[in-house]
Amino acid sequence: MRTRRAHNWLALAPLIGFALSAAAASGQNLAPDAHRSNVAAIYVDPDVRVSRDGAAAHMETYISASATNPDLLIAGGEVIFPDRRTGASEAQIYRSADAGARWSPALLPNEVNGGWDNAIAGGPGDTGYFLTSNSERGLTLYRTADGGATWVSTVLSLSWDRPHVALDTNDDPFRGNLYVAGEADDGVRVTRSGDGGNTFSAPVTACAHPKDWNVATSLSPLVLRDGTLVVPCLPYPNDPERASWTNADVGLVFSRDGGRTFGPYHKIFTVHRALDRDGLEARARGIVALSGNFMQGPVFAVAPPAAGRFADRVYAAWQDVDSSGASQLLTAHSEDQGLTWSRPAPVADASSSLGGAPARQCVPMLAVSRDGVLGVAWFDGRLAPDWKGYDVYFAASEDGGATFLPAVRVSTATSWPASGLNILPSFDVGKSEASDALKVQISSPFSERATGGDYSNMAVDAAGRFHPLWADARSGAWQIYTATVRVLTAGTLAKLLEHATCPVTSGGVELVLDEPSLDEKSNDATVSVRVVNISAGPIAGTITIRVSPSASSAAAKKEDNASLVYQFTPAQPLFPNSISAPQLWNLHTPAGGFRNFSYAAVIAGFACEHTVRP
Repeated sequence: MRTRRAHNWLALAPLIGFALSAAAASGQNLAPDAHRSNVAAIYVDPDVRVSRDGAAAHMETYISASATNPDLLIAGGEVIFPDRRTGASEAQIYRSADAGARWSPALLPNEVNGGWDNAIAGGPGDTGYFLTSNSERGLTLYRTADGGATWVSTVLSLSWDRPHVALDTNDDPFRGNLYVAGEADDGVRVTRSGDGGNTFSAPVTACAHPKDWNVATSLSPLVLRDGTLVVPCLPYPNDPERASWTNADVGLVFSRDGGRTFGPYHKIFTVHRALDRDGLEARARGIVALSGNFMQGPVFAVAPPAAGRFADRVYAAWQDVDSSGASQLLTAHSEDQGLTWSRPAPVADASSSLGGAPARQCVPMLAVSRDGVLGVAWFDGRLAPDWKGYDVYFAASEDGGATFLPAVRVSTATSWPASGLNILPSFDVGKSEASDALKVQISSPFSERATGGDYSNMAVDAAGRFHPLWADARSGAWQIYTATVRVLTAGTLAKLLEHATCPVTSGGVELVLDEPSLDEKSNDATVSVRVVNISAGPIAGTITIRVSPSASSAAAKKEDNASLVYQFTPAQPLFPNSISAPQLWNLHTPAGGFRNFSYAAVIAGFACEHTVRP
């Protein structure tokens, strides 16, 4: 990891005033058996809010990692502003240069209202691709060569639904091909670019829909190590048959010539659908897991060529609803490039956490690291007894999907999507097709997408860290959140601790201040403050940061200081590029609206630990 320079002091203006105090928050989540040297454990950094767009709901989240730069991540979403008409949303990109610890928005050139259905692919180095649908001009591909700082666009002028994108980064004859797949009028269609997204080929039909049916694709097109392109195909019926449709066939099509032609549709299995005739009723009651979106998987991932004996192993995960209403996440894998599949099996048994109540699992996310570790994340309702909320959980398999480590909670707060701005109605007035009457369309983000989109997804970076991304409704309006997840054995952790940073200086950490809250009656403000490790090694010990008034502060007093203590252990260190759980700084100023004070924050003390305790 690179070591980045940090300031040795921080002026906390205009947020900091008088009478500071600190309150510690919890640290990292950790799976059981973390100290057995031959057993891997899951380490989860505290989650991070990605989006900072004010009072707006966010949906259709997507994330991708650079194929070679371990610190570069690009995320995207659809922003729904509460005072705009239905459908007048915008696409938005966010970038992180420190493996997901901090995020900043990127400005998109020529973006217009109506963006949705986003997809992202990371390329070598600092290249990346962002695909979005648009009601005014069809599909638009944005591309970057500088890590997401600047973007240029190509308008594809294709009106496809639920499109996805894949980039061939393997050492094969079609290396560099960029593929876009989506649902068109005649079935799933594919177009390709061989020049980095500047131009695209004429679309070809990958799988045609049956008579009186449609066919969609899913997350996501796969590229095998020999360059074979694998495209998911999910047939579904037209209305009114769709209302009673409960079993869905899932298939794949294969292209051996770089996306020019495709073989026949190959059915791989049948799944019990998440949406049956009771789906809209469940959504009206706010039951998230059973009111999921129309085409919510299965999702697919493939182990990269560097994954050794698991290279080219294809994985699928989906939500399966049984006759009792239990909604469980199932996975299966294929060892012959998607032709035959293992028996579906659950990732995690949620019944023990629910006191015998049916499981509520949905919105699967998949990724496979270069070491062949399979990561699975999903929405889980075990902490919401009324089924109106969800958390994000993660499990991992080191044996090709045969077994999984115990699941770990990723989100630090439960989402309650049927609330706040998510249920604020938007209106659109148009001409009725059946009469001369005007048609008034009323909708809301939750009624459109009960789980914040048709999908969520997860990236794994070049260093093997997993990054699930999801629409999070803990604040009442969906915001985009992520977290960094590591799968490590105790032996690997011990080797990392051999290079632990000690003592930590002002160049080893930086502070991140989150959005403050304000009590105008008491004139008190509260801000969450986190520590980011920007050194080359993990931190295991106690960091004390002392805040005191700067000499330039006109209102500074000797007593206006505070000490913030962040504690880490060898069993739960602060890894390089990791961000800590927040501490709350409580601020007060005697003048009602005045916040113009400066404070300096310096490291006052550090205690080191180097051994993993049994």
